[in-house]
Amino acid sequence: TSVDNSFIEELLNHSFEKKRIMSLRGEFWIEEVFTNKDNHIDGEIRCGIQGDDFWNGSVEVYIEIEKFKNEHHAGFGYLEVPSRISNHGIGTTLMLSVIDIIKAFKEFYSVGETVSVSGWLSTSDKQNGNWNKSVPLYEKIGHLANVESYFTIKNDENHYTAEDFLRISNDDGSIIYLI
Repeated sequence: TSVDNSFIEELLNHSFEKKRIMSLRGEFWIEEVFTNKDNHIDGEIRCGIQGDDFWNGSVEVYIEIEKFKNEHHAGFGYLEVPSRISNHGIGTTLMLSVIDIIKAFKEFYSVGETVSVSGWLSTSDKQNGNWNKSVPLYEKIGHLANVESYFTIKNDENHYTAEDFLRISNDDGSIIYLI
């Protein structure tokens, strides 16, 4: 199972209580843990390879209900996959799960408009080389999920491709998915 209307109702009716879903997707196990903190949904998704409960990647999801319903915005952050298990599709699976969760909340709240989902890109990740992996991955996720995506650079209104963002940016930025 994954996030659906009955899960969201359960989450909304039980503030400050952790709600958990475990599922299998192909060769991966996925654990989604959500807490409703006063109509601010905090979620963490963990994903690992079946049979290995110790090593896993994770990503956080943030949905502020009023902002989601009225301004059509949500966020994600801290996508991490240990190098020991990287390049197995865990980051891809995590990010596709984020998009699925946003779609489930859109359906639950009958939001017909496009929801923009943003993730922060820190220059510290540029300096340690993480952008070289994460930025192309984020763009690939948009293609796989069939949603539009683009990159922005702090205080700059332009929309960039992953390639241009990596070439130009010397400042913090964001990846934006339009779901």
